[in-house]
Amino acid sequence: GRRGATVTTRPSPWRLGPGQAALTAEWLRGWVGAAVEQQPGLAPFADDYLGRRLADCAAGRLTVDVHHVDLLAVPGGTA
Repeated sequence: GRRGATVTTRPSPWRLGPGQAALTAEWLRGWVGAAVEQQPGLAPFADDYLGRRLADCAAGRLTVDVHHVDLLAVPGGTA
């Protein structure tokens, strides 16, 4: 239930490019793995897709926008 907090949300996209290749590769591995967990029928295609995208990432040809929202909850409604 509510406890008298003020909650604020704001878009906070991650923009990953060649300068964040290691982070992008880890994100991509997790993203593809989650997709296969949700849709097992993707499994026969996942390794090839992931291999191509990781090669693009290593070559500096891949950029990723990860859209998400940051949330701040301040107790007592003082935000």
